[in-house]
Amino acid sequence: MRKFLSPLFCALLFSTFMLAQSAPVAFLSQLYPDTVAPGHAQFQLTLSGAGFQTGAVVNWNGSPRSTTFVSVNRLEATITAADVARAGTAAVTVTNSGAITSNLIYFPIHHASANVAFARRDLGIVPGWGVAVADFNHDGKPDIAAVTGAGFGPYSLNIFLNNGNGTFSGPTTFSNSADGSQQMIAADFNNDGNVDLLVVGAYGVNSMWLGNGDGTFILSPHTLNLNDENCLAVGDFNRDGKLDLFITGGTDGDNSAVVFLGNGDGSFTLGQNLGNVFNPQPPVIGDFNRDGKLDVAVPQEGVNIYLGNGDGTFASPVSYPVPNAPFASVVADVNGDGKLDILSDGMSVLLGNGNGTFSSGYADAIPNAYYALAGDFNNDNKIDLLMGYSDLFLTLGNGDGTFQSPLLWNAGENAHLGAIGDLDGDGRLDSLVVITVDPLTNTSALSIFLQTNLSLESSFLNFGNVKVRTTSPPQTSTLTNIGTAAVTIGAISISGGPGFAETNDCGTSLEPGVSCTISVSFTPHAKGSFQGKVRIGYSGTTGSPQYIELLGLGN
Repeated sequence: MRKFLSPLFCALLFSTFMLAQSAPVAFLSQLYPDTVAPGHAQFQLTLSGAGFQTGAVVNWNGSPRSTTFVSVNRLEATITAADVARAGTAAVTVTNSGAITSNLIYFPIHHASANVAFARRDLGIVPGWGVAVADFNHDGKPDIAAVTGAGFGPYSLNIFLNNGNGTFSGPTTFSNSADGSQQMIAADFNNDGNVDLLVVGAYGVNSMWLGNGDGTFILSPHTLNLNDENCLAVGDFNRDGKLDLFITGGTDGDNSAVVFLGNGDGSFTLGQNLGNVFNPQPPVIGDFNRDGKLDVAVPQEGVNIYLGNGDGTFASPVSYPVPNAPFASVVADVNGDGKLDILSDGMSVLLGNGNGTFSSGYADAIPNAYYALAGDFNNDNKIDLLMGYSDLFLTLGNGDGTFQSPLLWNAGENAHLGAIGDLDGDGRLDSLVVITVDPLTNTSALSIFLQTNLSLESSFLNFGNVKVRTTSPPQTSTLTNIGTAAVTIGAISISGGPGFAETNDCGTSLEPGVSCTISVSFTPHAKGSFQGKVRIGYSGTTGSPQYIELLGLGN
């Protein structure tokens, strides 16, 4: 039986829009290629999406590039050798008629890898469910927003500004957020060129924070009062240059799907009510029939497809069954045929036919693999799927619509994904994760999972009950260098409660492809619970230090 998950967990969508006039807002779905290695020659970048107009311009980190209009859902742009000379990540957007800028897609510049590893970094706050990643101060670096508070409040909006190296300043705190955070959407809702934040509350009351463009925000007088447990997607559904909302959960307790049309000042007007939706989950958007108009997919027991009419209304849904009842879905072209597919957690794939219909594709039963974000994490031009619940799962794509066996990292109970982006500027995608219950501290945490070349097999060792003054059998964790250069190993040491002892065979350096083992034993000297950490310092790649959390009970 599928474990029940509350629709409160709607923090899977983030989009950053910058717009200024009244032409339609273009929507960007995917890039071909989606990455190149540093030092690549000049190349043509193909962009798929919706709402492109003649004269549309592709922007590379905010600067225009030579652009060819192909169709309402396809553009081509010339990317120069200088654009990709060094490792890093570019922000790619589209501007219609020289005035309106689309959502962004990251273009990582890094060498391909056969494997992926993450190093966890906690930001020191206990967040709500909803978090967002966007550039709040126009410095080209992705920043982080999170709401803190519990129960019925009070709540505060917290902004972490990116230092460009995987660390963040702050948080800067803004009080009086109207409600707890089940979802946060970063977009320009009042058309001033700055990113705003719509905080979707856990109890149906939502707050709009208007960005000043310098990393600060003011609370808007406009509110959007909805039902409990709503999930939202944002796009210009009526093509008037103002961002609209597609909401599952309704406004009157009926679990309906409804459209709210944006007024361009941070307020919205109720539009079409699409009727009852059984067990609605977070909606996702794309142009599934390639007519230049935005469509919506809503995961339920299967996936419902709402084809857009381009005027803010949608046709009646068509439902497609999937083997594993999804909680969340993402849209991406996973088999390279230029047609958008739908990936659902669990996992399963619906292959798009390019006309708004779908066929059943790859499926695999991965327990506790809820929530979903898609991206090219190993820079091989194949879309991968990141999922999380009690652990963090990454299934690397084969490029033909199938996926490899999942890689796994311990992330605590009920961890869920907030957003992805290159948070340290090294040309590899990282992830922002909300950990509901850390296995060691039994508290919540907002954590960054930075890509690193030093893979840690297990970051949590639980010794269970051990008789006082008796030494447990050792437990081990393996370090592996998955990169192409040596990693210098520094001090490996234990901190925390007494009773834990560590040995290792790591030496002072790990060559590419080489592993070493850290072995830990537990000897309690009294009854009670004991906690500790193994700290692993290193240099030559990102993420140092990494930690192995230790837990044991003297009995």
